[in-house]
Amino acid sequence: MKKYSDYISEKIYGKSVKPTVEFHYLNIRNNIESVTRGATYLHTDRFLPHFKIFYTPNKIESDSAPFQYSLGSHKLNSTYFDFFKNGENFDETDKFSKDLLGKLETITTQENTMYIAFTNGLHKRTCFTEKNKERSMVFLQYVERYNKFNYLF
Repeated sequence: MKKYSDYISEKIYGKSVKPTVEFHYLNIRNNIESVTRGATYLHTDRFLPHFKIFYTPNKIESDSAPFQYSLGSHKLNSTYFDFFKNGENFDETDKFSKDLLGKLETITTQENTMYIAFTNGLHKRTCFTEKNKERSMVFLQYVERYNKFNYLF
């Protein structure tokens, strides 16, 4: 993973950047999940540039809370900047998010899968839709040395 991390961060930032690494494990036993802010609502990570590498050691199916992304919502244009200048929650509940919402892509995976997303775009973890499901994922996140976007205004 280090080889991929170095290669991708150099392509994006012009140099190799050391990520923060987190392991997330979720297990829904007896409940069907409901939406929550910052996780299962479409939201943005407000660091620029901001991307994550995701590694899934196990299969993630449509009922196991896969990642979902609004295609094109990461592009830094007037619509994007208006969303941050005028938004309140910086998620899909803001009326200004409607202009950023594109086609939603849901990422289900086989075991031993890696993918990349610019998470300054609208993204979320979908809800578990069945009981007794689990989800394991490693995040490599590249934000430590960059400014939080909402401080630029």
